[in-house]
Amino acid sequence: PNVRAATALLACNGHMSIERAADLMGVLLDAPVSTGFAGGLVKRVAARLVGFEALLKDRLRTAPVMHHDETPARVAGDDADRLLYIYTARADKLVWFGAANNRGHAALDAFAILPGFTGTLVRDDYAGYAKYDKHLTAVQLCCAHLLRSLRGIGELDTDPYRIQRTWTEPVAAALLDAKAAVDKA
Repeated sequence: PNVRAATALLACNGHMSIERAADLMGVLLDAPVSTGFAGGLVKRVAARLVGFEALLKDRLRTAPVMHHDETPARVAGDDADRLLYIYTARADKLVWFGAANNRGHAALDAFAILPGFTGTLVRDDYAGYAKYDKHLTAVQLCCAHLLRSLRGIGELDTDPYRIQRTWTEPVAAALLDAKAAVDKA
């Protein structure tokens, strides 16, 4: 039971491939298992979670504030690596992950989280999200994305006396000070 539990934990919650989870069982715990064993456990866990994803999505849609993001990832396939987009939706302690082969409205709509959401959406400035803005209470741009953009703008010019650095660094400092104040509160 402990080998099954540890393998399922790595394969389902470790954000790694089934192959890597099986390898880690052998390397870290001296309990070598096959990829078939690990994959079978993932299917068993999935079967026990029937209905969970729908409930999770309902809770995310009714949250007052939700964070949504997407990031590209190369995934090894039968023939070659392919590009997928990994999506996350988060509200408080609720987190949903999904994947799609595109970054368009079709994927966002198919996940059935943003359609119907009316709270505050924390997101980057990807234009695909704008479709949902008119139904939202508010939109907040993600501070991590803002800081990355400010850093990029500041790095456009290496002359420290040019305009880019004279405004990007104080704005970034103000955002970081505000975050520290929120964390402290």
